[in-house]
Amino acid sequence: MSLRLIASARPRVHHDALDWARRVAANGGSVSRATLRAVSTFCDAIDRAAIRDRFYRLNLFCGTGLTACLVPLYRGPSLSGTQFGNATDTNVNFVSGDYSESNGLQATTDGSQVATKYLNTGLLAVNLPSYTNAHLSADYKTIPGSTISGGGQWMLGGLFDSEVPLSPQLNQMRLQAAAPTSSGYNESTIVGGIIEVNRVNQAIGQRCHVIAARTSTTSLVNYRDGGLAVSSASTVNSTRMINPNSFFAVFGFVNQEFTAASFRHIISSYSMGASMTAAQASGYYAAIAAFRQALGRT
Repeated sequence: MSLRLIASARPRVHHDALDWARRVAANGGSVSRATLRAVSTFCDAIDRAAIRDRFYRLNLFCGTGLTACLVPLYRGPSLSGTQFGNATDTNVNFVSGDYSESNGLQATTDGSQVATKYLNTGLLAVNLPSYTNAHLSADYKTIPGSTISGGGQWMLGGLFDSEVPLSPQLNQMRLQAAAPTSSGYNESTIVGGIIEVNRVNQAIGQRCHVIAARTSTTSLVNYRDGGLAVSSASTVNSTRMINPNSFFAVFGFVNQEFTAASFRHIISSYSMGASMTAAQASGYYAAIAAFRQALGRT
C-alpha cells in the first residue's frame, strides 16, 4: 500500500495501526487494505480490553514480504511514550521464503534443528517494568518433523545472570515449547525463577497462544489460549547478579551473551512487557484469535 493510500485511510484506521503501516513502508515493505483493517481491528480490541500499556513490544508478523514482517506493531506501552528496542526486529539469516502472511515466520519446514536463524528485538531486560511485573507470550503453530521433546524448543527469551549462566534456571526469562505429539497430548508447566519456562506439548498442525507472566515475587502464571493453565508460588531469587543489558531474542534465547536459536515451529506473533491478570490474558487472546481469523491463519 502506498503512503498516499495509507494517509487516505486515516479516518478509518486506528492510530497505532496507521503508524505501523507507515513504518512498514519506510522499511521497504507494504500492507494490503485487508491487513491494515485487521491490524486496526486488533488495536481496537486491545484498547477495549484496556491492555495497551501491557506491551513493551509486540509483533504480529504480518504485511507483504519479510521486510514488513520484521516491523513490530508496538514498541512501548503507548505510541506517544518511550519506544524500546530496535526500530525493526534485526533479522539473522531468515530469507523471504521463511515467511508467509497466512502462516507466520519459521526457521525450518520439516522440524529439523536450525541454530542459525533468530531475531534480535533489541528490547533489554532493564526496559521491562520490573522482574516481578513482566510477561512473555507467543502465538505459534506446530509442524511435523521435530523429534526432541522438552528442552531445546526455545521460542523467545533472554539470559540475565552473567555470573552463573544456565544453572540453576532462576536467572532466565524465556518461553519453551515441547515437541508436538500426534495424539495431541498437552502439558503445561512453569518452573520457578524470574519468569521462567512455559512448556506446552501441542498436537501437530495446531495453533496455541501462550503467556508466561510474573505477577509478584511469589506468583508465576501460565495462560494458554486465554485461560489459566498452571500457576506457581515460586519466589524470585533476588540474590543473583542480573545482567540488565541482555536483549530478548525470538526463535531462541540469549545464552551467555550470544543467541542460541532452536525453535522449530511457526511463530505468528510474540509480545513482551508488563504482567497480565486472568481477565487481561483472556482479552489478549480474544484479539489474537480474531486476528488469526482475519488473516486466514488456521
